[in-house]
Amino acid sequence: MKKLLCLLVAIGMMVTVSAGVRAESSVREPLFAGKFYPADAERLSALIRGLLQNASSSPDPSVRAIIVPHAGYIYSGQTAAQAYRTVEGGDFENVVVMGFSHRTLIEGIFVDDSEAVGTPLGEIRIDQSLAKKIRDFDPFLRGRPLEALAEHSVEVQFPFIRTVLPDVPVVPIYMGQQSPSNARLLGRAVAHAIRDTKTLIVVSSDLSHFHPDAAARAKDRNLISLVENGRAEELSVLRDRTSGTTATPEACGLGPIMALLTLCGELDWPTPRLLKYSNSSEATGDTSSVVGYAAMAVKVSQAGIAHQPPASLSSEEHTQLVTYVRQVLEAHFRNTPAPQLSMNSPVLLSPRGVFVTLNKEGRLRGCVGRITTDRPVRETLPQMALAAALNDPRFPPVTESELDQLEIHISLLTVPERIDSWKDVRLGTDGLIVRRGAKTGVFLPEVADQTGWNQEEFFLHCATEKAGLRPDELSDAEVETFQTESF
Repeated sequence: MKKLLCLLVAIGMMVTVSAGVRAESSVREPLFAGKFYPADAERLSALIRGLLQNASSSPDPSVRAIIVPHAGYIYSGQTAAQAYRTVEGGDFENVVVMGFSHRTLIEGIFVDDSEAVGTPLGEIRIDQSLAKKIRDFDPFLRGRPLEALAEHSVEVQFPFIRTVLPDVPVVPIYMGQQSPSNARLLGRAVAHAIRDTKTLIVVSSDLSHFHPDAAARAKDRNLISLVENGRAEELSVLRDRTSGTTATPEACGLGPIMALLTLCGELDWPTPRLLKYSNSSEATGDTSSVVGYAAMAVKVSQAGIAHQPPASLSSEEHTQLVTYVRQVLEAHFRNTPAPQLSMNSPVLLSPRGVFVTLNKEGRLRGCVGRITTDRPVRETLPQMALAAALNDPRFPPVTESELDQLEIHISLLTVPERIDSWKDVRLGTDGLIVRRGAKTGVFLPEVADQTGWNQEEFFLHCATEKAGLRPDELSDAEVETFQTESF
């Protein structure tokens, strides 16, 4: 009985539903609204907005693919939001959603041929042209459900997509048999179809099912490691490192995951990296039998940006921006309208990371910034100025009496690039980002100059003090560097 309850609430495999697309309709109506997520539009919108607001991630224009769970939102919604937040407002032409069928038999691979999918938040158009291009790659991709399609793994993604990318069409794809050969075919077909487009890939999968918490975390850790290392073939048989026995990995969306790894190889994309891991015990409190969830992302350097120095500002413009930040702070304390920035430099229109640092009498008083963003500098700069003064958790908020004593420093960041090792960091030139899952630490380039640290010390302080990593987490941490224009 307990396991049946988990099936109902954690993944919904036993829910009885009726038909998908009716003969008289070209819209695939939602079947799981009111079961996996609220059917009421207002409640659903508020729930998703709250999940996105609580996510520790931020919009990242380098993200081109995400892996997300598909349980009821109260169980896995926060983990899904960690991935969806990275693509919120992104410049995408379309979204390919790769899922599978828990309950409906599908012959081959079904690329949805409806005109639209319905959600409580409104319909989402299906990109018929891209869907046809994928289907035409191979006859196996023209498969059909053998009965009325009733599948939640793809449907539960649509309200999130409708929220973060409201006007972007989708292409829903459902795998039947999730064999390695089918996954490779699907990955190659999608890669071929999107090669010259700005397409977001969404892969739907939960992880292990119905193990005690500790065992589930160990199994899921092994699976995540294989995905991060791009070892698609090994996903069909996973070596359980905790017991030394051979076990099939328990990810219900293994086929779409393998398809994504094939696609990454075809397009020369890097492999997915973990953003957040959780399991159902965090919602239920029951650690005796859990379902695992992961949010992962594929980040692709933007051609022509990461390898070319961005436009820079003149010394006069530097002075103008520092003055502008001071005026923003003064307006806040005087409760007057925020000043307008009159500069017209193209730098201010570019979506670059921004940090604002406040010093008082030669000592740090506040420093807050965004590493990446899809918003222009002219929007991000005043936000970071106020955050540095009022929201740096290391310091009490700046007071109006301190304004005249503050030294203001601004740093504009380049797009971060991954490096193989901390040994490749150029001290005094490179800023450093250390990531592992949801943990992230950042140092600006000047930190190395101010402290006199060597490369290893620079890395270790960033990883342990800023990212909060334990010593046993350092070996698989992701290291990125960026450069700044600081003034």
